[in-house]
Amino acid sequence: MKNTIRAGIRAALLAGMLAATEVAAWGGTVYDPWNHAENISQLAKQVEQVQQTIQLVSQGGQMLDLANLNQMSWVIDLVKVHQQMGTLGALQSALGQFYQSASGASGAVEGIWKQYQNSDVRTWEDYAAREQRIADASHGQHTAAFQHASATLAGLDQQHQTIRDLSAKTDTSVGSMQLLQVLNKHMGMIAQQNTQLLAVSAQGRQEESDEKAQEDLRTKEAVRLQGQWRKSNQRSVDSLRSWLGGGK
Repeated sequence: MKNTIRAGIRAALLAGMLAATEVAAWGGTVYDPWNHAENISQLAKQVEQVQQTIQLVSQGGQMLDLANLNQMSWVIDLVKVHQQMGTLGALQSALGQFYQSASGASGAVEGIWKQYQNSDVRTWEDYAAREQRIADASHGQHTAAFQHASATLAGLDQQHQTIRDLSAKTDTSVGSMQLLQVLNKHMGMIAQQNTQLLAVSAQGRQEESDEKAQEDLRTKEAVRLQGQWRKSNQRSVDSLRSWLGGGK
């Protein structure tokens, strides 16, 4: 039985990983920032529901109460195993941060949508091209909306990974497997849309990284040359002192 559940946990973890790695094969769909924001909002609502159910179970909620929460009775096992491991507090904290990240990311992507709607371009492709031109003219610096969205989406991925790591420690738990399946259901599509959105700023970030690397090299070279000059200058001073001392 445990081997079967363990296999299910690993399958759920793998599904989340594949959602991020198979994005390149997902083509032909035009990116829609409004749909992206809605998907993240739905994820936030789902995480909030899980949080509420965990709270209910940890406070001794009855099965009848759980049945009224969309039959999420699997949370009983989730709470039990994390209580036994002493990680329930860590799970609740991670889910709370995940909810905050999802809420922030949804708002950030909605900000992209509003900017797109208020622009004078007709298609997303035209808007993305204009965004790249803005970045090219600003040394790789994208608009504030894109920078904010990039940061919040990265935070969302990090919080999702934290929950996956906690779940991996309870690989005989039906509840952990169900939690991963619930989250992966939403994160699969979101990961695809994240990649589509961030592709707009990927080139700019690479150029900015390359420019920073060049600047670092120039700084190191300047430091090296300055060090050589100081050594040469010190040798000249020492030679002069030696000569003056010999003259006495």
